[in-house]
This record gives sequence, C-alpha cells and structure tokens, in this order.
Amino acid sequence: MTTITIATFKGPESHQLTAREILMFQTELRRVRGGWFNRWLARLLAPRVRQHLTAPDCLIRVEENGQVQEWELHGGYVLREKGHVEVYTFYLGYLMLRWLYGPNP
Repeated sequence: MTTITIATFKGPESHQLTAREILMFQTELRRVRGGWFNRWLARLLAPRVRQHLTAPDCLIRVEENGQVQEWELHGGYVLREKGHVEVYTFYLGYLMLRWLYGPNP
C-alpha cells in the first residue's frame, strides 16, 4: 500500500493523496525519471557542484512497503529527491500545490 503526503514548510497545511492522485504522481514520476538506465546515466553524469535552488515549496513523503522517500518541490515545477543531486522538471508539481493550498494559494 502506497501513502503519499504533501506538507508545506511554511505552515501546518498537509494533504494526503487519494488513489487517483497517487496514480497521477507515480505516472508523472516514471515519465520524468525514465528507466533504470536513464537514472544510472543521470547519476553518473550529474554535476558534482551544489545547485542553486529556490527554497522548497513543499515536501512530498512517499511511504511504500515500509520504505520512505522524501522529495522536495522547488518553484512549483522542479522536483528533487532529498540527498540526491538530480533535479527533474515535474509539471504535476503545480497541480500538487493546488491540492495542498486549495484553489487560491
């Protein structure tokens, strides 16, 4: 069973994704990350310098089979897994912020 929670760094707001929203998140994440070879190649070629990102908008916590992954969403469209250097253009991020803050953030 997969549980995904979005939480903001600025206040107490949080949102637990429904089954439909989880499917949308997993589909978009698979699309941007690619297959195992693309992930391996991205890690191999990733710059080893510190990237200048904006402050994260929210934290996405994925719990699956007892394992926890945490992702940070920067600027609404940039997704980065905590502890990794790769960043992904994540278009679902804007919609996830709408789920978190409601229709008028």
